[in-house]
Amino acid sequence: MTVLLAFLLALGLPRAETNVTGTGRQGALQCHSCEEFYTLSCAKATECEPGNVFCVTVVVRMLVRFFYVSRQCTEYCPVIRPFDVLPYQSYVLLKPTPFLYASCCRTPLCNTDSPTINDTEWQYYREAGGARRRGGAGLGLALLLALAALSLGLRPS
Repeated sequence: MTVLLAFLLALGLPRAETNVTGTGRQGALQCHSCEEFYTLSCAKATECEPGNVFCVTVVVRMLVRFFYVSRQCTEYCPVIRPFDVLPYQSYVLLKPTPFLYASCCRTPLCNTDSPTINDTEWQYYREAGGARRRGGAGLGLALLLALAALSLGLRPS
């Protein structure tokens, strides 16, 4: 009888729920989940879906002072890394001006990291000739808007 009971326990043990605490199931991973422009300080705690095991931060900069930040729960880490490194890994692609920054981690609310945005890079852009014709472009835009307003006023009703 004892052998039969031990055999039945051995068969049923793999089917038992092992992710249970004294008060019930353990909670899912929590990550900051937000999407913002022009700020690196977005933070909103969100409980992740059961399959999402990583918290990720992605920052994309298109122009000198224009960047987009996304913090999310995800199933896969966008950063390729070997298994023997620390649980936190980041990736930065920088130079010339646009860049991509991505990092992922597995602990609750760990995706608060961000790259350093250097606000003095506009000087590099200006020296390279990116901001030379500013006055002429403003005058051309004003002329274009004036012509558009006149053409709208000349339409028959």
